[in-house]
Amino acid sequence: MAESGTEMWDVWSPEAAATGLLLGKGRLDTTDVLWLHAAPEVISVRVRADDERLVARGRELRRAGGNCP
Repeated sequence: MAESGTEMWDVWSPEAAATGLLLGKGRLDTTDVLWLHAAPEVISVRVRADDERLVARGRELRRAGGNCP
């Protein structure tokens, strides 16, 4: 289970542009799951705590489940 508090989520498209493209950034209550609408095939995610401590990172995560037209 996630700790209480808030976190800053950075979601990137690592395959876009020369160095990737920021898709979204936001502060939200601590959670174990975040749904992303219209995600590209591959994303990278970085999650930081209020004190800027890195709490999670995912690199080149592939979309799972069915593809929407």
